[in-house]
Amino acid sequence: MLIAQDENKLVEANHASRNNQYVCPGCQQKVILKRGLQKISHFAHRWGGCQTASENESQIHLAGKIALKKILAVSKQPVQLEHYFISIKQRADLCLTKQQIIVEYQCSPISLQRLQQRHNGYKMVNYQVYWILGNPYLKHRIDDSLVSKFGRYHSKLGFYILYYDSMANRFILRHSIVEKAGKYYWQQSVFKSLQEWQKLIKDWQPNYLTTIPLNQQVQQLKRMQQQIVRGQINCKELLTTCYLARKNLIGCPWICHCKSTQIPIYGKKSLQWRIWLLIQLFDSPRSNLKITDLKAIYNQLINKYALDFVQIEVIPDFQRILFWNYIKELAQFGYLRLFYDKLIIIRKPVWYPDLEHKLGCEKEYLK
Repeated sequence: MLIAQDENKLVEANHASRNNQYVCPGCQQKVILKRGLQKISHFAHRWGGCQTASENESQIHLAGKIALKKILAVSKQPVQLEHYFISIKQRADLCLTKQQIIVEYQCSPISLQRLQQRHNGYKMVNYQVYWILGNPYLKHRIDDSLVSKFGRYHSKLGFYILYYDSMANRFILRHSIVEKAGKYYWQQSVFKSLQEWQKLIKDWQPNYLTTIPLNQQVQQLKRMQQQIVRGQINCKELLTTCYLARKNLIGCPWICHCKSTQIPIYGKKSLQWRIWLLIQLFDSPRSNLKITDLKAIYNQLINKYALDFVQIEVIPDFQRILFWNYIKELAQFGYLRLFYDKLIIIRKPVWYPDLEHKLGCEKEYLK
């Protein structure tokens, strides 16, 4: 750790003296000042057992926190390293007390449960939290886990994840994250200062929602078919649902496929949730559904397919928009009619016996 307590004062390791005695601000145990030519100055506990500090911080992590403090200090707001919150027993990497902002520089793996716990802890003391990923995360491709843990949203940048490369002293922004036929795509921008960040946002023109060509939809179907044959499919429950409904998952109606890229509310599962919803709507013996029935189906859909986002509070709004957009799309193509209090089934979408028959009816997708 970079901060220790000397009597009633907090001292940074690079300003500490070997002649003084220091204790951990959290557990009040004695700590040792470690300083060398190759390593960044830091404190370490004489004995283990402290629940508020990491004894295995990498040099990358330590260097990143120091560099981020210098960058944030340009805003002329006081920035504290490793601020300890007694009430929640959490130590923040960087704390802007006047703005009530926490910056966590995450270099090591962390579970969703632990991340949510720390995030909620800071909310309890009325601090907003920003998670910035360190060098170890740069080598990982974006997946559902990364998006749900560290994804944020901006009206111009769309969904994004922010990294800080402490070895090259630069920020890396992976933004405009979208799901496209079962895969993630994103754009990348690099900047070094808060001023460059502000300029990037000011000048950026949103362009992340684009049309998905038919050939990419076909490639997705072929991948899914291969996964089913190999027993590697990640939607076994949906596969069973289709089987019980006497339907071929790969032969789902073309209306199930999104014609444009999707924001990653459901991760890589846009096709899956649309298939599931279609079965719920059209395989019921009822020719109409009350709005209350539709809300119950919607709640099931969220529980089954929606990602749990830690840092984005407007997710429920996006979930409702995507759901109702699909209902309106079904109405537009004449499959149902929507009234203020009910939904009436007009005709059922066509399911295909296999991929070959489905590809023979491509025109249904191109409508």
